[in-house]
Amino acid sequence: MVDNSKNRSEKNQKNKKDGTETHSPRVGETISLHDAAIALAEIAPSKKDERISDGKLLRALKSGEVQAGFHCSREPLIWISIPTGYWIDITSSVFRRIRVSPGKKNRTGVFLVTIQDFPKQYIAACIQVGEDSGQKLSSEWMIQTFEGAMARIESTFEVEIPRENWNQYLLKQPSSDVERVPDRNSGSGRRAFSGWKALNAMLAAYLVANNIRSEEDRKIEVVAREVLQIIKESKEKVQLPTRETFEKEVSHVFELISRLSMN
Repeated sequence: MVDNSKNRSEKNQKNKKDGTETHSPRVGETISLHDAAIALAEIAPSKKDERISDGKLLRALKSGEVQAGFHCSREPLIWISIPTGYWIDITSSVFRRIRVSPGKKNRTGVFLVTIQDFPKQYIAACIQVGEDSGQKLSSEWMIQTFEGAMARIESTFEVEIPRENWNQYLLKQPSSDVERVPDRNSGSGRRAFSGWKALNAMLAAYLVANNIRSEEDRKIEVVAREVLQIIKESKEKVQLPTRETFEKEVSHVFELISRLSMN
């Protein structure tokens, strides 16, 4: 038997350099295209007052900056990575289905695909899962895999983005290029921090991406710590407030969300 472990290792290293996915995200480790487009409008809109950046997200999918896929099985977990070339033929009008417009059948907020669109990727994913679990890839196994595909051939699955890939993409967005010098003329009596704009944009994207609406969903201290860490890892040369100060801002945002939800 030929040992392909070295080849797989070299392939994984190449994938890391190319910025592509090297592992399958588990259920819950993804973000929907709808939520991603809303988050993108918050942190790096294509135009003023944009509420959902579906056009920019589609361009990112076509360029390969953002990787997407879908779970078609949970036991065993099977993740199908959608090749970049698939998005080339997807028009803006078709992609707008990730918007939500009551009364319009093609504006449901989800982008659905079938296994029939990705037969090679499905078989490859099944083989990978089989190898990882020590399964003997016999002819009988191949027949069962094919039968499994046929059983799901008409099923639809929602396309999502691995959260790790999405966070990496957000860090590269130009909106993080905020003012570099603190505003010393602030009338508040305290020196303003140049990192507030980047922090608030990332906070908005973080809350939308993780579906967080209050402290019941995630503690204020955790939100503040994780958002600050994301900004720090982006290596932007901005002055940031202390975590205690930013926690007050997060608390204020939660209050605003609660107030707006009541209206």
